[in-house]
Amino acid sequence: MIPTPRVPSTDPAAPSAAAPPDSPLVVVTGLPRSGTSLVMGLLAAAGQPLLTDHHRPADPDNPRGYHEFQPVKSLMRDNTWLQSQRGSAVKIISTLLPFIPPDLPLKIILIQRRLAEVLASQAAMLARAGLSSAPTALLAAAWQKQNAQTLDFITNRPRTGVLILPHHELLENPLPWLERLLAFLPHLRQDPRALLPAIDPTLHRQKIENPPSLENQ
Repeated sequence: MIPTPRVPSTDPAAPSAAAPPDSPLVVVTGLPRSGTSLVMGLLAAAGQPLLTDHHRPADPDNPRGYHEFQPVKSLMRDNTWLQSQRGSAVKIISTLLPFIPPDLPLKIILIQRRLAEVLASQAAMLARAGLSSAPTALLAAAWQKQNAQTLDFITNRPRTGVLILPHHELLENPLPWLERLLAFLPHLRQDPRALLPAIDPTLHRQKIENPPSLENQ
């Protein structure tokens, strides 16, 4: 059994809003560099208990932290610990969603970012680490396919609620989307305006106003 700490919030000012233990597991997902850490930060600000171990510290690519949980990376080998974490929120990259136990009820929050921005953000992160990215066309094709597979999986999975958040709209006009987020998770009795400080538009550093045709919007 993997130890799985529940972290009530990364915001000490936010009241904890633990859901009943028989509640669905809340899963935040998306492509790499799509904004999953942003959504986890919003949930933390709302008082949602998170599964995170702070193993990966904040850095220039994610100054507000990654909100990751290391056992997630081994879901394909051991997913038994997820059953005991119902009511918590955890970040799971989209490629690992099929390894979640099929009988576990979920509420999935999928954040979708313009693919050109995802590619640019990934390239910038790799460049900062002194690494090079794969060819853009190759990555774009792979991530478009992954995004389509994810949408198909979550919309057809039984006992699953789905909320899709568009990254650019969440940053440019956040209040309506914060209202939808809180309506999706009604145990979070929070004023959506109280979550606005958790969104920092200055961190939208790979902003592309007119995405090219490779986009899968």
